[in-house]
Parts: sequence; structure tokens; C-alpha cells
Amino acid sequence: MDRYVGVVTAEGGTTTRKEIKLPDLGRALYTDLFDGGRAELVEAKSSAARHHVRLALGQLLDYARYVEHNSRAVLLPSHPGSDLVALLHSVNVACIYEQEGGGFIRLDP
Repeated sequence: MDRYVGVVTAEGGTTTRKEIKLPDLGRALYTDLFDGGRAELVEAKSSAARHHVRLALGQLLDYARYVEHNSRAVLLPSHPGSDLVALLHSVNVACIYEQEGGGFIRLDP
């Protein structure tokens, strides 16, 4: 995630985390990343395995109910495969992944 934040910042963007306070929960939830320039909620995972992508998607859908945003994305360390990209796109979520040799690829729905 730090490398992606560096790319966003180098391009003139801003990033932060959003705090979500839910009275019934007793503690706050925090988003992984909020890209201020895009007004985008981003959930990062350390693996592109199916269960990680599904968890990220669920977290994004939960956070999206409480945080104003224009778009949502999942940030992964590698391409998750076309089936999981299609899953993300089916609910209007972008897939961002790190490519070998550096840099990031963004697959918008």
C-alpha cells in the first residue's frame, strides 16, 4: 500500500484514511485508504487470492454506506485473474494491482 500511496502522492494526489464511528459497535472502523483526488475508497489486501478479494469487496461495500465517495477500488499485489476482476466490475469496483518491475495497473469497470 505504501508504494501505491507514493505513486498517488507523486502525481499530486492526496491520501488519507477515513474513520467510521458506529455507536452500536463501540469502536471505530477505518478504511485502508481514501484517495482524495478521486474521492475513491480503496481497500488493500496482501494477496490476490479469491478469499482476500471477496473480503476486500465486502469491506468496501460496508464502508461505502458511511463514507461519501465517487468510486471504489481494491488494491492488490498482483493480478487476481479475470474471474475476480469480473466480480469486482460487476459491482462497479475497480481493480488496481502492482505489476512486476514496479508500477500499478488500474482496471476500471
